[in-house]
Amino acid sequence: MIAELSQLTGRDRAEFPQRAREILSEILHNYEDFNVSTIDKFNLRLIRSFHRDLNLPQEFEVVMNESEIMEKVVDAILVKVGMPEHAALTKLVENYTKKNLEEEINWNFRNQLISFCSILSKERYYGLVKLLLDSDFDETNLLQAKSQQKSLLTLLQSKANEVYQMFFEAGLSVETLPQKGKTQKAFEKLNNVETWPAELVTPLIVTTFRNGKYDTVFSRALLEKFEDLLGFFNEYKETYFKLAYFQETFYNLALLQYVAKEMHQIRTEEQFVRISEFNALISNLVQHQHAPFIYERLGNRLHHFLLDEFQDTSRLQWLNLIPLVQESLSKGNRNLIVGDAKQSIYRFNNGLAEQFVALPEIYNPENNSEIAEKSAYFAQEGAVEVMAENYRSGSKIVEFNNLLFETLRPIM
Repeated sequence: MIAELSQLTGRDRAEFPQRAREILSEILHNYEDFNVSTIDKFNLRLIRSFHRDLNLPQEFEVVMNESEIMEKVVDAILVKVGMPEHAALTKLVENYTKKNLEEEINWNFRNQLISFCSILSKERYYGLVKLLLDSDFDETNLLQAKSQQKSLLTLLQSKANEVYQMFFEAGLSVETLPQKGKTQKAFEKLNNVETWPAELVTPLIVTTFRNGKYDTVFSRALLEKFEDLLGFFNEYKETYFKLAYFQETFYNLALLQYVAKEMHQIRTEEQFVRISEFNALISNLVQHQHAPFIYERLGNRLHHFLLDEFQDTSRLQWLNLIPLVQESLSKGNRNLIVGDAKQSIYRFNNGLAEQFVALPEIYNPENNSEIAEKSAYFAQEGAVEVMAENYRSGSKIVEFNNLLFETLRPIM
């Protein structure tokens, strides 16, 4: 290790033991200036510093086991079912139960609802959840969705049956058909469309049609009807499945609003903060503040940052740290970010591969002008250094890993 450090830095090998002793002594004698922390713990310090701005009590409990809290919230909601003052909730739960019984699903949807409501704890769904909580989930909308979906399926079946009838009445010999039996089977299936299929006919049949190979076999009327059928199917396929998903999740989405309100009430009464709320709570406050104001609240100042395992850093966590890192760079201080983008495929702690790959620029899919300005500064000040040595894995593992990703690179 010392030999490699010597080659990398150009320093004499004999210097390193002495420099290591000096650095250790500096750390031990100035330990208040050396801060090792998880991002969650650092965020907790920020939240406690800004508790008044966040309308939080000075002393609050941090909840780590979020599933336990979610069960408590759902149970508190279900207890209200049947009470006169909660008629809307009661009706919603009754209809949800009827729906499950009609579809031969377990009528007790408690566990299903608890699982669904876990999206309240997932950072990548925050924007969607905010939109859902502001939406109106009237059961009239559910009936309209069912009606619209049924109409689309009926129209598809009608068009498919019409194409089948024209094909059948043409009396075409299998031997004269392009793709022969495959074409025959594809058009016969059009007479039996019970549900909206993932594909109406196989890609081979579509390609054969697009290449004009049916032009000399089918009548002009049949070709036009088949073109119309394919166009209708492709145009409304996404709409149909969106309507199906809306119906499938309607009651969970509607009850999500009750869960969010109950969660807020219980949190206020019991004075706790879920750990998944940390990043969202401070983001609006910190991201638009200058570093001196943040440090004034924290009570100390950080000059250098070393962010390890950056692939496990969520987008909000990184955006919350940017004002501090930017201030450090502006003072001419050095900072270091370390990680492995390939490990972020696991999405541990809401990590994003795109965020890591974008460094030293800031990942900005929304094209936010403020972030873009900071990103340009980071790109100017930062540099990427790819580590060529791996000290933790055997050579065979490293070689396999590199070969796998090099092979997959063209299709990823």
